[in-house]
Amino acid sequence: MTLGKLIDKPANIIVPVLLFILLTPGLLFDLPGKKSELWVKSLTHASIFAAIYIVLNIVFSKYY
Repeated sequence: MTLGKLIDKPANIIVPVLLFILLTPGLLFDLPGKKSELWVKSLTHASIFAAIYIVLNIVFSKYY
């Protein structure tokens, strides 16, 4: 993917940035819990990020 294609559709930049900020562990929710280690939380939130991003790419494919 070239830089031109990224800039061509703003959703390619805006959506991942917003998802990354909103899914930061402890910001909106804290999975799997407060006593879990940081790497477990990070892996959980990364998995959620990937799943949401893939679904958004499929559902709203004309914007990506």
